[in-house]
Amino acid sequence: FGGIEGKVSNITADSLVDQKTGEPYYQVRVATEKSTLVRDGKAYSIIPGMICSVDIKTGRKTILSYLLKPINKARQEAMSER
Repeated sequence: FGGIEGKVSNITADSLVDQKTGEPYYQVRVATEKSTLVRDGKAYSIIPGMICSVDIKTGRKTILSYLLKPINKARQEAMSER
């Protein structure tokens, strides 16, 4: 169906367990910017309780920053007094 922008407003502190599969999950509440999705000219309403697949963006980091993190940390600790 496509995607819709939104912001996470709440995440459960503890994981829950799916009764049917036994798989753990976190319940997340997302405030969407729109209340409908449009596909082929037809609008589909988004209603509370719908199950969906969500990609949560937490920030932007380059692969280089991940690779350099241990080196930068060691360099900073080498210059400090304990």
